[in-house]
Amino acid sequence: MTSRVYPWALSAALALAGLGLLGAQTVVLPAFAQSTGATASQVLPNEAASRAFNLGDYQTARQLWERLAAANDPEAINNLGILYQKGLGVEQDAEKAQMLYLRAANLGFTNAQVNLANLYFNGEGVKEDLTEAARWYTAAARGGHLRAQYYLAQMYDHGDGVKEDHNTALKWYVSAADSGLPEAKYVVGRMLLTGDGLKQDQAKSLPYLLDAATAGVSQARALLGQAYADGLGTEQNLIEAYIWLSLALDNLPPGQAQQKAFKTLRRVEADMSQDETAAAKRLLARKDARRSQTQ
Repeated sequence: MTSRVYPWALSAALALAGLGLLGAQTVVLPAFAQSTGATASQVLPNEAASRAFNLGDYQTARQLWERLAAANDPEAINNLGILYQKGLGVEQDAEKAQMLYLRAANLGFTNAQVNLANLYFNGEGVKEDLTEAARWYTAAARGGHLRAQYYLAQMYDHGDGVKEDHNTALKWYVSAADSGLPEAKYVVGRMLLTGDGLKQDQAKSLPYLLDAATAGVSQARALLGQAYADGLGTEQNLIEAYIWLSLALDNLPPGQAQQKAFKTLRRVEADMSQDETAAAKRLLARKDARRSQTQ
């Protein structure tokens, strides 16, 4: 079984809030007080279990979640599935994880629907089944899960498990982007900038690209730097171009995009005055300092 890596399945650190940002293979991890479907009396035990999980005390987390799962709490059932999928405090058992995810997914818990879809997408513990993956991503997407919307858009874009349908893909990209998902903002911004998939509107592309770039999406940083370098949708600004291209090159993987960003940065440097270069380097150093403080 081959794991598909879509062009826009971008890497980033897992947030404590439980949204995975590592592509379709990511498990949606337990979150503090994420109590969808739980009663008020269940919130505190779920939070305590999540805290134990994040501290690496998987036995305590399992015991608390098992009590809640006995009362049919979908979040707890999903989180038990994570323990079995990853072998955390229990013997690894992908089949049991699948059964737990299915139970929580049928209760409408969107994180479980995404985790279950991931198993089918990758053929982990179950036979690879892209149609079934798309079905569960669809359920989660309709429930407002932004990463599911993004994954589903990719599946429609490539015709994986569904009939290729760029209009439906666009609908889900825009939904995820307008609700705040950085990778989707990059895709929509790119489409608007280039006119590939959307009517070209370079000025409208800039806010999408800026949001995605600020959130750390390297491809968005490179494209935003290109826009500032060439005056696409905005006035030419060599200082901004220098900053965003430099930040993009910190994390862009080797390939055509990296080479293009590097060439554009060299061109920008050649066109900058000494004062502009000094100002850009000062601003870049400040951004780096702020990033270090928040890490």
